[in-house]
Amino acid sequence: MKLQKHPFAIFSTMILMSFAFTCLLMNSAQARYGLDPCIGGLNAGLIDQVLCSAKQSNEAKQRQQLYLQQQRQLEQVRQAQMLEQQQLQAALERKNRAVHDCDALAGHPNDYDFMREVINKNRSHHYAPVSDESMDATAAYEACKAALNYPEIGANSRYHFQMGRSLWRLGRYETAITAFTRAANDHSVPAHHYLGVAYDKGYAVSIDQDLAKKHYLIAARNEFPPSQEALKEKNITYKTIRQEEAEATRLAQQKEAKRVAAANQAEAEKQARLKAEEAKRKLYLSKNPNREPTAKRWLKP
Repeated sequence: MKLQKHPFAIFSTMILMSFAFTCLLMNSAQARYGLDPCIGGLNAGLIDQVLCSAKQSNEAKQRQQLYLQQQRQLEQVRQAQMLEQQQLQAALERKNRAVHDCDALAGHPNDYDFMREVINKNRSHHYAPVSDESMDATAAYEACKAALNYPEIGANSRYHFQMGRSLWRLGRYETAITAFTRAANDHSVPAHHYLGVAYDKGYAVSIDQDLAKKHYLIAARNEFPPSQEALKEKNITYKTIRQEEAEATRLAQQKEAKRVAAANQAEAEKQARLKAEEAKRKLYLSKNPNREPTAKRWLKP
């Protein structure tokens, strides 16, 4: 037999459910007014607790996403830095290789700057200067051309000279003279010799013995043997810079010796004069014992 629900019981149940729902809505004031649903603590309503849990879960996801995004950005920065370092290292290696090859293929045996800066400082690289006859001009030209692409290398006159030397061996005299002129303007001694040869023999320029002599003299005075031989063949005398410096030092020493001798002579004469005056004073006092001499009377004749 089924029990039938009394209408009053059904009505009471509906009233209780309505009251409970109203309490839930009243306890979710933070949600209804846009406030933080998590500030209610233990007294928060069911809806606030659900919203708070959802909010915390969403914030955790956002923090995780932000952390992952930052890590990706840091990794991208690290990769970019590593790539930049690799590129810089590769560029430095290419530059060093070009410089090494230019020196190794076109270094002149009488270029003292080359011998001092390259041979003596880089003994482990097995550099060896090469003569014009044994030079691989094509390889030297390519190596020096690559080296001169770097501004800091282009400021060094030695590499312009070595470029000119490779062009000279290739028979490209006009371009070689341009390179030699630039190197000579930056005080490259070997470049002056090759310019002297060009004006002496008429390679890509008109023969001009005065200019040839000028360039030969600059190189010879800096003790460049090929120019010294060229001037010897022409019976042209000169003094090297070292000889001129030695001569200047010798003359300066002679001048100083003369000055010191003159100063010593003047001092000796002064001492002799004072001694003579003292002797006359004593003689005067011996003849006039009761009179103190004034105005150097003993000096009067």
